[in-house]
Amino acid sequence: MTTLFYLSLFMWLYAYAGYPLALLLARTLSGSRRVPHQACTPRVTVVVPVHNGAHSVAQKARDLLDLDYPRHLLEVVVVSDGSDDGTGEVVRREAELDPRVHLVAVADQQGKENAINRGVAVATGDIIVVSDLGVQPRRDALRLLVEPFGDERVGATTGVDSPIGSGGSAITGIAGLYTRYEIAVRRLEAAVGNIVVVNGCFFAVRRSLVPHLVPHQTADLAVPLQVIRRGFRVVLVPEAAAAVPTSRSVAGEFHRRVRTFNRGITTFLAATDLLNPFRHGWVAVQLVSHKLVRWLVPLWLAGLALSSAALATRSQWFALILLVQVLLYSAAILGLSGRTSRGFERLVSVPSFYLLSNASIVIAWTQVLRGQKAGTWKPTER
Repeated sequence: MTTLFYLSLFMWLYAYAGYPLALLLARTLSGSRRVPHQACTPRVTVVVPVHNGAHSVAQKARDLLDLDYPRHLLEVVVVSDGSDDGTGEVVRREAELDPRVHLVAVADQQGKENAINRGVAVATGDIIVVSDLGVQPRRDALRLLVEPFGDERVGATTGVDSPIGSGGSAITGIAGLYTRYEIAVRRLEAAVGNIVVVNGCFFAVRRSLVPHLVPHQTADLAVPLQVIRRGFRVVLVPEAAAAVPTSRSVAGEFHRRVRTFNRGITTFLAATDLLNPFRHGWVAVQLVSHKLVRWLVPLWLAGLALSSAALATRSQWFALILLVQVLLYSAAILGLSGRTSRGFERLVSVPSFYLLSNASIVIAWTQVLRGQKAGTWKPTER
């Protein structure tokens, strides 16, 4: 049991601290890789996948067209994915006002990845940018996102989320804190090589490198992995920020995470060819460390709980560790119950969010192992 405890503790620490420290060491030893920035203004098509977005799609199109980028080199393709709220009619009116706006109407809802495929099929730009409806790129974000493509070795770029509170639960507000941690890890990855995950809300890729996206997988992982397979770089552009509201409700955040983890794990399992370190080197280490080890955190937590419970009668140290776990899990469950005061919810927001996130990983793994695919893409209420 002692071996199980220390193994679980090591893997848990590696998931959140060990891997970033390894990246920091690699950056120190090898130096940072430069992100190419030069005058580069290729023709760009922004693909906006939408399901029932009539309330905001017109403003989204106008905001994109108003970004700091040459007007004649920019078009917006809105893909209405089985919308039944008049989204298509709203976009058609915008297209009459500005010919740079185009509509692709999909009769039956088939998911975000299919919507991206349909948008790419009609795009005229050399660079495809994907931007979700609820995302608000900074005015210079598009120009900054595209500049690295002046280097022919760059195949994809990604911006970063700038989380903004939605006025919902204090627990879901912690998602913004986790996003900042994730961005910090990606900065370190970018400094020593490629990044293996793009921001699915706002990223760019050469049209010639866009893979045909498969239903129930996620573009966040499928696109960069395909770009890497083709021998191109995937670059992080931290200055290309886009505001993303956090989820309004705990239930909405939980379902979003289950769906996201299901699709991520499914995509990962379809990319096992990249896990050979002798062929793909550091990319294989990144995939295992950044994704698989993190997705197995519930296993490490279970190992810690079981081993410390078994060892608690032999040592006050292990008894104290068990007590801390019991207190944290109890506080998290109370926070998630929705039956506590706002002040208490805020106090336990971190352990509550952590439990919610890892519970959603367990559900996602259970679904994947049973062959259950993630449901059709449904935008989270923000």
